[in-house]
Order: sequence, then structure tokens, then C-alpha cells
Amino acid sequence: FQRVLNSKQVAVDSVLKSGRQLASRSSHPNDESDVETMRVELVRVWDSTCRLAAEWQQKLEDGLLLAGQLKETIYVLSNWLAEIEPGLSEGAPVHGDVDTVKSL
Repeated sequence: FQRVLNSKQVAVDSVLKSGRQLASRSSHPNDESDVETMRVELVRVWDSTCRLAAEWQQKLEDGLLLAGQLKETIYVLSNWLAEIEPGLSEGAPVHGDVDTVKSL
């Protein structure tokens, strides 16, 4: 997504440049002010879009990292459980203090 967004930077720069040229060639004084207001708004919206996209991408990368860590943890726990489970039958003796075991 960042690559697509970055590829649009050229178009935004072109619009800003065209706006500057249009404002400087205008014969009406209000036109220059209006165009400059629109240019400022475009920069504000574009900067906000880029910032939000970067935050979104960071959250996505963080989520993918956590998902990988969770997958690894589940794998380790599954292996441990597969190793331990056969020894956990109800008829198997429980190791520990006799009084504590009886109270359970």
C-alpha cells in the first residue's frame, strides 16, 4: 500500500505546482488567495493520509509479528503437551506429598 501511495506523490506535487502557476498568472486578486487556500488544504490532507497510512502499516506489521509469536508459542505448547499427555492417565500415580495429594 505504501508503494501505491508513494507513487501518487508525483501527482500531488504536480497539482501543487500547477496551482502555484495558476495562482501567479491570475488576473483576479481573490483567485490567488483561493488557490493558495486549496493548495494548503491539499498538503494538509495529503500529509494526514500519508501519516495515517504509515500508522496503519506499522499496526499491521506489529499484528503480523504477534501472530508469528503466537503461532510459535502454540507450536511449542502443542509439542510439550504431546510429550506429557501420555503420562497423564487417571490411573497413573501422582508424585508429591501424600497428605497434599489426598486433600486434592
